[in-house]
Amino acid sequence: MTSMTFKQFLTSLRPRNDAKGDFLRLARADPDFPDSESWEEIHSYMAKRHDNSVITDAAADVWNEYQVSVRKLRKAR
Repeated sequence: MTSMTFKQFLTSLRPRNDAKGDFLRLARADPDFPDSESWEEIHSYMAKRHDNSVITDAAADVWNEYQVSVRKLRKAR
């Protein structure tokens, strides 16, 4: 288990005016957005609920940022 969930990571990010910011606003506003440790689950959810390749690509970028953050947190332990 990680020390920070994906949803916690999303809430830690600052607002932005780009596709990543659009994804952040969408995910934060969606009460059903999964708090998963699996990109496949996030991607599947996005494909079903928010069929927009630009937003899905931005979600993938944010997921990768999350993975980097988790690795840094694990190394700091």
